[in-house]
Amino acid sequence: QPGSQAETIWQSGETIIATNAPEDLRLEALNLHHLAVAAGIRHSVLMPLATGGHILGYLQVANKQDGSPFDRDDLRFLAIIAGQAAPIIENATLVQQSRQRAQRAEALRRIASLTSSSATVDEILKFSLLDLARLLQADMAVIFLLDESRGELRVHKPSIFGVPPEILAKIGRISIEDTQFPFTVTSSKRQFVTDDLSETENILPLYQPLINESPGGVPYRLRATIDLPLVMSERGVGEVMVGSFRPSFFSRGDIQTVATAAGQLAAAIEHSTLYSQTDQGLRQRVEQLTALTRISRELNT
Repeated sequence: QPGSQAETIWQSGETIIATNAPEDLRLEALNLHHLAVAAGIRHSVLMPLATGGHILGYLQVANKQDGSPFDRDDLRFLAIIAGQAAPIIENATLVQQSRQRAQRAEALRRIASLTSSSATVDEILKFSLLDLARLLQADMAVIFLLDESRGELRVHKPSIFGVPPEILAKIGRISIEDTQFPFTVTSSKRQFVTDDLSETENILPLYQPLINESPGGVPYRLRATIDLPLVMSERGVGEVMVGSFRPSFFSRGDIQTVATAAGQLAAAIEHSTLYSQTDQGLRQRVEQLTALTRISRELNT
C-alpha cells in the first residue's frame, strides 16, 4: 500500500538477509512471515530482481542444507543469478504485453468493422460481445438495453455469453419509474468496476441473479466485474457487463478495452435509432400525402 513500510522496503531495492525469518520485521511488513512459518524457513535471502531502475520482484533462497547462514560468496552468486533473471523476466513481460495489445487491437478492429457494416443491431451486439468476452477470457458477459417504448431496462437476450438458461430466466427488468433505476449504470452513466463482488454491498436486484445463484446445484458466483454504460447523445441507453469467477481478474487495460468497445456499440445503436426514425418519418410523410391526395380527390368530385 502507498506510504506503508512494505513500500519503503520495496523501493529501497536492498537485499534482505534474515537469520530468523519468522520474526524478521521486514518479512512481516512484506507479509511473507506466514510463508516462513509454514515452510519452516529459518535463514533466508531475498535478492531484488531489478532492471532499468525498477524492481520486478525478489529471488528468494532459504535454509542451506548444512544449516549454516548465507555468506558473502552466496550473496555474490545470487546477485549474478538475479542480474541475469531480471532482464529475462522483463523481456518475457514485454512480449506478453505486446501480444495482448495486438489481440486487443484486432478485436476492436473487428468490432469497429462490424458496427459500420450492414448487420442488424442484434447481430452487432451479439458478435461484438462474443469477441470481447473471448478477448478478456471472461466467464460471463451480458448487455442490458433501455427499451424506451416500454420504459424499462432489461437484458438483451441475443447478447449473452456464459449465462446458464436457469439464471437468464431469473434476470429481471427495471422500470425507469422505479426508485432504484437512477442507481443503475445505465441511468447514472458511471462505470462500476470491482475486484470482488462478495465484498460489495447494496447490489441492485436487477444484477442479483448474476452474483449468487446455484443452477443445478452448481454455484454461480461472479467476483471481478466490469460494468460500463452505453451512452448515446449524453444519455444512457444501456450497459455492457463482463465478469469473472476469480477475484481481481481484470486489469486497467481490460477496463479501457471494454470502454472502447462500449463507445463503438453505443454509436451503432445511435445510427440504427436514427435510421429507424428516418424510415418512420418517411412512412408518416407518405401516409400524409396519400391522405391529402384522397381528400383532394373527394373535394374535386
